[in-house]
Amino acid sequence: MTTSDPLFVRGRLARSLEDGKGFVRDFIVWTRSPAGRRGSERQSDFDLFLPWLLECVSNERTDEADAPAMTDVDRLYMEVAAELSRDGILRPGPRKVTAPNVADGYGKGFSLTYRGDEWLSGA
Repeated sequence: MTTSDPLFVRGRLARSLEDGKGFVRDFIVWTRSPAGRRGSERQSDFDLFLPWLLECVSNERTDEADAPAMTDVDRLYMEVAAELSRDGILRPGPRKVTAPNVADGYGKGFSLTYRGDEWLSGA
C-alpha cells in the first residue's frame, strides 16, 4: 500500500501558474527539509531541478478524473520556472560558478537569487 503525499498531489494537480509557483516554493522548502534532503543527489547543484520535481509529482496517483496529463504538467512547470526567472526569483544554472559539471542540467536546473531567498523565507 502506498501513501500519497499531499504536497506532491497538489503539485500533480496544479493547473495555473499561480498554483505552480506556490508548489515550486513549497517544493524548494521541502528539498531543504530532512525528508527532502534524502533526494538531494537528484537536485545536483540546483535549488530547483525540474526532472526531480516532475519525478516526485508524476509518482503521485490521484482519483481526480480530470487531472492534467503529465505533458501539461511538464509544460506548466517549465513555464513557472521561466516566469520566476523573469521575476528575479530564480536564475538558470547551478548555485555557484565552481559547481561540478552540471551540463545535463542546463535548461532544467535553476538557483535562487538573493530576491528568491527573500521570496522563500515567506513560505
